[in-house]
Amino acid sequence: MRFCLDRNLKNKVVVVAGANSPICQEIAISLAEAGAKVAMVDSSFSKIDNISKVIQEKGYNAKFYFADMLSKKSVEATHKLIVEDFGKCDILVNGFDFSDNDARTDKEYYIDGDLKNDCFTFFDVSVEKMTNIFDLNFKVTIISCQEFAKDMVDGRGGNIVNISSACSTLPYTKVPSYSASKASLENFTKWLAVYFSKSNIRVNSIAPGFLLTKQNEKIFYNEYGTPSARCSKILQATPMERFGKISELFGPLMFLINDEMASFITGTCISVDGGFSAYSGV
Repeated sequence: MRFCLDRNLKNKVVVVAGANSPICQEIAISLAEAGAKVAMVDSSFSKIDNISKVIQEKGYNAKFYFADMLSKKSVEATHKLIVEDFGKCDILVNGFDFSDNDARTDKEYYIDGDLKNDCFTFFDVSVEKMTNIFDLNFKVTIISCQEFAKDMVDGRGGNIVNISSACSTLPYTKVPSYSASKASLENFTKWLAVYFSKSNIRVNSIAPGFLLTKQNEKIFYNEYGTPSARCSKILQATPMERFGKISELFGPLMFLINDEMASFITGTCISVDGGFSAYSGV
């Protein structure tokens, strides 16, 4: 459930790129409720178009735009449509989040003999699948920033917030490429913050820990509602001993894009993970 936000984004144009993810769908709704004109951009229609219509029915301003996020020409064409409808981008939220079960190992550790057993090891992971994860988490973010940050340069200023992950600093087991793609995103965020530091553009990131969404509920809990083995491990490694809620990302996001409260903050990552990234386990 979203908490009430002050309507302090009136007439601000926000582009939410990667809007198909559950996190970005909720972020788009909250930003619209805060008064922003929200352009929801993704290469998949899914439920986004319906969500944008629901936002409009509530009297808020949001619209879905299709773009092949791996194509600079496609993103450029979509950008022109957004400017025609809403104006230039003031705030860019990149929330691309893609993983692939074919790019994960069966076990956390390699045990002697696994190569001979019926076990999917690191040696079996497809390099093409791993590269695809990088493309859909990292490359698309670069393209998005190259296109929409053009609206912010030459003194106009703006904000870029990249949605990262707790695994950017502490890689999750079994998913090497997903973790590496998020680590690259964090490094790129810092680089971009320095690059735009003279242009009144602040670039930061938010790193969610394990959030309970409809998408991963079946992973964490079995059909009887009891926690899975992975669920138990996650909660044991999270000092606050619970999963996060998407709504708990809204406060950090609203803080980072506030040019008064966060005016001297750039190149920073806010972890929203219940202490997961701070816990060594011993």
